[in-house]
Amino acid sequence: MSNIFFYPPIIFLNSIKLNKPLSIARLCSQLKIPCKASGDWIERKVEIKYGQQLIIESEPGDWGAVRITMKKSTVVKEAQTALLVLAYALHDLVAKESIKNLTWSRIPVPMGRIKTGKALSNSERQQRFRNRQIA
Repeated sequence: MSNIFFYPPIIFLNSIKLNKPLSIARLCSQLKIPCKASGDWIERKVEIKYGQQLIIESEPGDWGAVRITMKKSTVVKEAQTALLVLAYALHDLVAKESIKNLTWSRIPVPMGRIKTGKALSNSERQQRFRNRQIA
């Protein structure tokens, strides 16, 4: 699965009834990564539901419950998606700090020409062009 670049709009609700909520700490432990916070911040309740498209429902504020609807996948992929949604759609600092610098949390390198570090300056290109015209 590639990273999500554009997230759907978040649906804010006054109250969300969660059936089987997970905490951010539990999502981190499923991925075997350290949770980079402590206290009540890591106990934010997150529920993962299954559906055909990504839907993000949240209560307002930093402590509010979150319901994420996504396609069914492995536990690891679901936890990764949930933390990505928390970090980059809801801007949850605990999730953002916990997944920072992990390879799967980075936006993929754009396709195209590979950067070699051997690019010429404008004057070097112009000099080569003139040398080809003379020869």
